Amino acid sequence: MPHCFPCRMDMHVAGGRVKSAAMKVPRGHHDDPMSDAEVNVKFRQLALRKLPPEQVERALEFIWTIDASPSAGEVFDLFRID
Repeated sequence: MPHCFPCRMDMHVAGGRVKSAAMKVPRGHHDDPMSDAEVNVKFRQLALRKLPPEQVERALEFIWTIDASPSAGEVFDLFRID
Protein backbone atom coordinates (compact mmCIF):
# COMPACT_ATOMS: atom_id res chain seq x y z
CA MET A 1 0.00 0.00 0.00
CA PRO A 2 1.55 3.32 -1.01
CA HIS A 3 0.00 5.28 1.89
CA CYS A 4 1.49 2.97 4.54
CA PHE A 5 4.74 3.27 6.42
CA PRO A 6 5.48 -0.31 7.42
CA CYS A 7 7.83 -0.75 10.33
CA ARG A 8 9.32 -3.82 11.94
CA MET A 9 11.49 -4.04 15.03
CA ASP A 10 13.39 -7.06 16.30
CA MET A 11 14.66 -7.07 19.87
CA HIS A 12 17.31 -9.53 20.98
CA VAL A 13 16.67 -10.30 24.64
CA ALA A 14 18.37 -12.37 27.31
CA GLY A 15 18.80 -16.02 26.51
CA GLY A 16 19.17 -15.39 22.80
CA ARG A 17 15.45 -14.94 22.20
CA VAL A 18 14.18 -12.48 19.61
CA LYS A 19 10.95 -10.54 20.05
CA SER A 20 9.44 -8.85 17.00
CA ALA A 21 6.75 -6.26 16.45
CA ALA A 22 5.42 -4.84 13.20
CA MET A 23 2.87 -2.27 12.12
CA LYS A 24 1.61 -0.86 8.84
CA VAL A 25 1.26 2.74 10.05
CA PRO A 26 2.84 4.46 13.06
CA ARG A 27 0.82 5.95 15.91
CA GLY A 28 -0.03 9.50 14.92
CA HIS A 29 -0.52 8.67 11.24
CA HIS A 30 -3.88 9.85 9.88
CA ASP A 31 -5.00 6.20 9.80
CA ASP A 32 -4.11 5.81 13.51
CA PRO A 33 -4.30 9.32 15.01
CA MET A 34 -3.17 10.23 18.51
CA SER A 35 -5.58 11.68 21.02
CA ASP A 36 -5.06 15.23 22.26
CA ALA A 37 -3.71 13.80 25.53
CA GLU A 38 -1.16 11.70 23.62
CA VAL A 39 -0.10 14.75 21.60
CA ASN A 40 0.38 16.71 24.84
CA VAL A 41 2.51 13.94 26.36
CA LYS A 42 4.66 13.63 23.25
CA PHE A 43 5.09 17.40 22.94
CA ARG A 44 6.16 17.67 26.58
CA GLN A 45 8.61 14.78 26.30
CA LEU A 46 10.30 16.33 23.27
CA ALA A 47 10.14 20.02 24.24
CA LEU A 48 11.45 19.44 27.77
CA ARG A 49 14.74 18.33 26.25
CA LYS A 50 15.48 21.97 25.35
CA LEU A 51 12.98 24.22 27.13
CA PRO A 52 12.18 24.84 30.81
CA PRO A 53 8.86 23.41 32.04
CA GLU A 54 7.12 26.80 32.35
CA GLN A 55 8.01 27.66 28.76
CA VAL A 56 6.81 24.26 27.54
CA GLU A 57 3.43 24.74 29.22
CA ARG A 58 3.03 28.26 27.78
CA ALA A 59 3.93 27.00 24.31
CA LEU A 60 1.52 24.09 24.57
CA GLU A 61 -1.31 26.37 25.68
CA PHE A 62 -0.58 28.76 22.82
CA ILE A 63 -0.47 26.01 20.21
CA TRP A 64 -3.88 24.64 21.24
CA THR A 65 -5.40 28.14 21.05
CA ILE A 66 -3.42 29.58 18.13
CA ASP A 67 -6.58 30.06 16.06
CA ALA A 68 -7.83 32.59 18.63
CA SER A 69 -4.60 34.59 18.61
CA PRO A 70 -4.45 37.82 16.62
CA SER A 71 -0.86 36.99 15.64
CA ALA A 72 1.14 33.80 15.38
CA GLY A 73 4.34 35.78 16.00
CA GLU A 74 4.33 34.88 19.69
CA VAL A 75 5.17 31.30 18.79
CA PHE A 76 8.74 32.36 17.95
CA ASP A 77 9.25 33.76 21.46
CA LEU A 78 7.74 30.66 23.03
CA PHE A 79 10.22 28.39 21.29
CA ARG A 80 13.31 30.54 21.76
CA ILE A 81 16.14 28.62 23.39
CA ASP A 82 18.24 30.84 25.65
